[in-house]
Amino acid sequence: RTNASYDRWWEGRKMWGDVTACCRNFTRQVIAHIGPEPRGALFAPASEPSAAERVDTLVRWAVAFAIVAKQHLRDERELSTTLRGIIRTTHAREVQAAKHRPLFVAERITMELAAAQRAGLLDSVEKMALDANLSAMVRAVTSMERIVRTRMPFAYIVHLRSFLVLWLLALPFTMVVYLNWGGVLACTLIAYSLLGLETIGVEVEQPFGRDYCDLPLDQLVDVLKSNLLEALKRHEVRTDGGAAWSGGDGGVAARGDDGADGGGGGGGDASA
Repeated sequence: RTNASYDRWWEGRKMWGDVTACCRNFTRQVIAHIGPEPRGALFAPASEPSAAERVDTLVRWAVAFAIVAKQHLRDERELSTTLRGIIRTTHAREVQAAKHRPLFVAERITMELAAAQRAGLLDSVEKMALDANLSAMVRAVTSMERIVRTRMPFAYIVHLRSFLVLWLLALPFTMVVYLNWGGVLACTLIAYSLLGLETIGVEVEQPFGRDYCDLPLDQLVDVLKSNLLEALKRHEVRTDGGAAWSGGDGGVAARGDDGADGGGGGGGDASA
């Protein structure tokens, strides 16, 4: 039981590491591939977002994906504070209303990529590379959903616990023959060890909660958010006129007319 539960815990950690790697690769590729000038288009309408704005939007949606995936795995619905300063308030409301929020965010990212390709900012090969990372992110979330929604078989748990209790009840009658009163101490230590292993299995069976033994998703998301927004800020500095459209750390979210707050995440550095 403990081994099976730990396998679920470690599988969840690996899948979240895949989400982290894919978000970083997606951001890296968006910044590198979406150039300052349209390619393959004769002209760009004045109403179309600039290349820098599209980069800002895509990176911020990647941050939103990680945040929404974390809350989806925890079955937490409130997003008004967690997405503040990341995407527009109207978009955050749309995410909030969706039944499967990671899929909704992935859909929005796909729409943004398609729009960038139509505007001549991405060619088909670059779009395929970005979409491959996005597909891997969705696949990792689906794998983590499998862990959350697949409980350990009830018959397996009942049989294991029944056998353990019966074995511990019969153990003193065997130990007293050889150890006399020392068998009490021996039975206590054995029961503590076996029941402790059973408890550990229960604790780590669902790794995405907020208990002490669960995965530290809050810290992992904060680090990823900091990494992506730091990369975005470097891109703004390198881009001519970046400060004019970004509004400082707030990016596109800061210049919206729907009340979205600007801002970016902080946080320390850590591995995926």
